[in-house]
Amino acid sequence: MSMPALSQHSLSVPRSGIRDVFDRVEHVPDAISLCVGEPSATAAPHIVEAACRSIREGHTTYTNVLGIEPFREAVAAYSEKVKGLRYDVDTEIQAVDGATIGLFLAMKALLDAGDEVILPSPYFTSYDAEALMCGGVPVPVALKPEHQMRLNADDIEAAITPRTKAVLLNSPGNPSGAVTPLSELERIADVCIRHDIWAISDEVYHPFVFDGSASIAPSIAAIDGMHERTVVVESLSKTFAMTGWRIGYLLAPSR
Repeated sequence: MSMPALSQHSLSVPRSGIRDVFDRVEHVPDAISLCVGEPSATAAPHIVEAACRSIREGHTTYTNVLGIEPFREAVAAYSEKVKGLRYDVDTEIQAVDGATIGLFLAMKALLDAGDEVILPSPYFTSYDAEALMCGGVPVPVALKPEHQMRLNADDIEAAITPRTKAVLLNSPGNPSGAVTPLSELERIADVCIRHDIWAISDEVYHPFVFDGSASIAPSIAAIDGMHERTVVVESLSKTFAMTGWRIGYLLAPSR
């Protein structure tokens, strides 16, 4: 017997490019992986011990849907100290099961059917699929060598239509590694404000800056007028070498 039909909506979502790569190289001997953003280190011993202690002490029951308060307090303190961002612990911080789920929740909250979201291309493989799953329309905007593979404010503005709801930023970029400087983020912020659109800022690689000009990549949420129209997507996976733990968080204005 055949299985019942799936929804046309789910069938419209492309298969993950990462899964395709894994399938192709699964039986290739001595393949060198360049495809997964995973630190070579593992989580620091004090992090592992804290997790084990929490389990031993029975902290394994349901929690506040936003995440436990100590976690949100730590996120608020880290975000202010490292990025200069201020978010309310009780209303503007949401714990999530990793950044991919965080991106999905952000798009689900912002996009209605047919709304467009501008994506920097090339991009992380789930960006377009998540937009489609939320009923949105992904609009790729090419990253250009003459702009050092950074999303450019002029290119964003040229892609805006009456259906544009958001632009997705990723700095440092995956896969390019390009860091968008504060001066360009200010121009992008101006575009977002003038056209009344959201910025979804994927900042999971924020501490990985190696050119000596700054310790971290700047956040568009720190720019005047952008706190109320930015959703910051973050993860512990890269920064703290905790990929398999599936822990992330969202920073967003209270509505």
